Amino acid sequence: MKRVLSLTFAVMILAPTLPVSASENVTVFGPNPELAAGAFALQVGDYETGVERTRLGLKSEKSRKDRATGFNNLCAGLVGLRQYAEALEACNASAEINGANWRVYNNRSLAYLGLGRIERARVDLNRGLELNPGARKLREVADMINERAAPLLADTN
Repeated sequence: MKRVLSLTFAVMILAPTLPVSASENVTVFGPNPELAAGAFALQVGDYETGVERTRLGLKSEKSRKDRATGFNNLCAGLVGLRQYAEALEACNASAEINGANWRVYNNRSLAYLGLGRIERARVDLNRGLELNPGARKLREVADMINERAAPLLADTN
């Protein structure tokens, strides 16, 4: 039986939790209730509310760390809403602030995949794997990319 993963299943949302270790890219949202509410809404699959609240939170957020996380969450929510071009903008903003967060590359890879840009999705997937080779979500995205690319490879043979 073939396993099919949806793009929204594989997005990575950074929740307002305490860091497990210093090497992980997990953020604690402090006094910005909109970013925290947005992260929660995204976690439960309410992408519209999550995107709306995250956008509100980003308007007043000054912390670079929380802005990077907020933009990553915005990207994830927009992928969930299938607004892939906007998702790319949000992921790019997050990566510009913190290019060492593998979750951004996971989400941006999904945005590229949603736009049918398979090779660009692979580039970001590989960057994410360089940063975190053991990430289960990245392996799921790799399966999705391979599944999407299979018919294209068959057409060239």
